[in-house]
Amino acid sequence: MEDTVLFAAAEALISRELGVDTVYRSCCGSCFLYDGSYVEVLPSEYIDEQEPPLFNIRWAASERPSDICVFSVKKCKNWDFYIMRSSVLASCSGGQSCVSLPLVEPVSLHAKIGGIKQAVHLACNI
Repeated sequence: MEDTVLFAAAEALISRELGVDTVYRSCCGSCFLYDGSYVEVLPSEYIDEQEPPLFNIRWAASERPSDICVFSVKKCKNWDFYIMRSSVLASCSGGQSCVSLPLVEPVSLHAKIGGIKQAVHLACNI
């Protein structure tokens, strides 16, 4: 993760909304235990208006315990979050180590700040 400030901000926003502070960190992400499910934080690698945001999903080849993925994108002062089950991501990523927002967007729940908890709860129960 090149932008650790962006990653820390996304992690803090998500943990605050979920009301959790216990986090499992690794070299390429973090997980929160929320309502019996592991929620993975996946901020975009970079933001360029000409290119869609990319997300590093190297964990897909490992044995990470995440059940839910929360992709975060920050554009200017606005945050967007895309929430999906890890099993959905694994089936649509085709073994890639990075995915772009156009792949994630149609198979995820979209949320803004204030709606993350509801979207995560819905994804956990799908």
